[in-house]
Amino acid sequence: MIEQSRSVQIFQGIISVILGGVSILLAIFLHQSAYPIVTLITFFVVGLTLIFSGDYLINPFRLSVNPIKQQFLSEMCLIAYGAFYVNIGFSQLLQPLSLFDISQFIPPVWIRRGISSIGILLIIGGIYGIAGLLMEQNSQEAEENTTID
Repeated sequence: MIEQSRSVQIFQGIISVILGGVSILLAIFLHQSAYPIVTLITFFVVGLTLIFSGDYLINPFRLSVNPIKQQFLSEMCLIAYGAFYVNIGFSQLLQPLSLFDISQFIPPVWIRRGISSIGILLIIGGIYGIAGLLMEQNSQEAEENTTID
């Protein structure tokens, strides 16, 4: 589980940094708008989480890294992606879609629910990955304890 290919980690790190920047820019540009402060804080915190975890996954300076910590941050990225999508789904950022008259095909509320559902699935996947990582780590520690005894 921990042995992901390096190219997957670099790709996820790049996407994390880009989405983190977008999330922070959304928080900055929407600061003077009527959006609730909780929405803006969520965008900002998700952006910071994505940027720092993406930087650790990319590891541009070739520092020594812990594979377990890299996997943990990869799962944290999934949770942050999910929070980003849920936040967009719950906010009114998708109101401009009404300009395209998409409501004749699908009501806008279903678009918001769909985006929020994708976010919830990403959050569940991240939590499941972290739980699996912790169980794997606990089983390895148990094996080490039995071999020592």
